[in-house]
Amino acid sequence: MAWNDAVITNIGMNMLVQAAGGTALNICTAKCGGTAVDVAALILQTDVSDPKKIIQITGFEINGNKIKVSVRIINSGITSTYTVRQIGLYAKQTGSETEKLLAIIQDNTGELIPTETENPNFQIDFAFSIVISNTDNITVTVNPEAYITVEEFKSHAENKNNPHGVTKSQIGLGNVPNVMTNDQTPTYTIESENKDLSSGEKLSIAFGKIAKAISSFFKHIADNVSHITSSEREIWNNSQEKLYITGSGNPVVIDNLQGGVPFPEIVVIGKNMIPYPYHTPNIHTTNGITFTVNDDKSITANGTATAQADYYLKTNLPIRKGRYTLSGCPEGGMIDNKVYYTIQAFGDTLYVSGNGILDTGSGAEIDAAEDFVIKRIMIRIAKDTVCDNV
Repeated sequence: MAWNDAVITNIGMNMLVQAAGGTALNICTAKCGGTAVDVAALILQTDVSDPKKIIQITGFEINGNKIKVSVRIINSGITSTYTVRQIGLYAKQTGSETEKLLAIIQDNTGELIPTETENPNFQIDFAFSIVISNTDNITVTVNPEAYITVEEFKSHAENKNNPHGVTKSQIGLGNVPNVMTNDQTPTYTIESENKDLSSGEKLSIAFGKIAKAISSFFKHIADNVSHITSSEREIWNNSQEKLYITGSGNPVVIDNLQGGVPFPEIVVIGKNMIPYPYHTPNIHTTNGITFTVNDDKSITANGTATAQADYYLKTNLPIRKGRYTLSGCPEGGMIDNKVYYTIQAFGDTLYVSGNGILDTGSGAEIDAAEDFVIKRIMIRIAKDTVCDNV
């Protein structure tokens, strides 16, 4: 579709000349036609060829010496398809009621207009651009059916009485009864046992499951024992959330806790919990650093490390599943991402990888879901580190 053939008719040219001279001109209507003519004959036309329908003027713009008029073709009431090949713009001068063909556009192929039944929402827009030296005397009449006023739109939007006459069947509610929500009377059969609700199941089935669950719940809260005996409940009520055990020198191991008092979590806290004696002698000098085991089993390091200096605390240490904190390194083991001294644990398990777990002063966590073995635990002093009773 190429609407390239566009002219001001001889009649239209005469009206525009008079408008430029002061005669008022009103662009008032538009028509579409079904037949194309020779381009040279367009300027001579006084009406569109094979008129089909009066169409809407939807708007206009005046920009300097140019007038742009917009028109729209819709298929409201059309029962037979037709092809539009011409669109004409009509105007009348002051004192005359005769509408004359001002301008015309044409396309030999044209545009097929479907019936309203085939395409209820069909519309197609066109625009005329007319250049005139004086636009002061030109007006355009816009078809009121093309637009609605603000008041009309507001009135329609606030109309809650179904102005379009939509039925409940049209929106998929044909089987819904016309009753208030509070007045509905669902029917169901209570289930014989508790069952999970399933997405997409009927409400009658879901209500049956819910009724059974509520019934079971009422029976449960009416049971004064509820899972345990009164004496067992008294033991539980006297229990603690955690059992804290402090130790020093060797870890505390508790098997088969007796007495009937449960502890959800047993926490062993203390210092120097790594088993003693240590792997390396109590006084050990290596690479400029002297490690000394104190009476409380803590270790002091002194000297300047000429190379990396290690003190092995334990090798092949079996560890039970649970949560552990590797700690004991003084603060300052790592400053600005540079490591000076650490306590390290190495292994080849999921819980202590080959790269090791490092405590540089704030502790390191180990969370093991099963028993495992730490290959070695050591104190490591980096080269050039100066230790003064560290």
